[in-house]
Amino acid sequence: MEVRAAAAADVEALVSLHCAYLREEGRPASADGARAAFTTLLANAALGAVFVAAEPAAEPVAHVVVTFGFSIESGGRDASVDELFVAPSHRGQRLGDRLMAEAERHCRASRVAMLHLEVGETRHGARALFRRAGFVDAGRSRMTKALGNGRGAA
Repeated sequence: MEVRAAAAADVEALVSLHCAYLREEGRPASADGARAAFTTLLANAALGAVFVAAEPAAEPVAHVVVTFGFSIESGGRDASVDELFVAPSHRGQRLGDRLMAEAERHCRASRVAMLHLEVGETRHGARALFRRAGFVDAGRSRMTKALGNGRGAA
């Protein structure tokens, strides 16, 4: 299993993985919205990066999405792990660890000062993975407001 940067040819597989992730979380999934978002992200490296785990010449079975931002508190460029998902059939192989390591390597090379993520309180396996990767609980809650310019629109 190799970890590599996602390419435009991976968009449909990424959409499938994304929708599976949202279903697992009990949230509604929009294939069209995800397709547009992945296409935009993969076409513009200034927005972030997507890495996948796949056998050579096979469709991805896991992915991580990192998006870039800027923060005064972080001291400049920061990034967020927007999504990490490993297909249930491929869990237990440390693919999440490998994807997170690649995301961190990419962020360091991109001069990111701080890498953030959010994880649900009941996602014990994911929380353990993120702790192994060096993440700590920042003691804050994330609040969100949809502004009507994307899938989060009401």
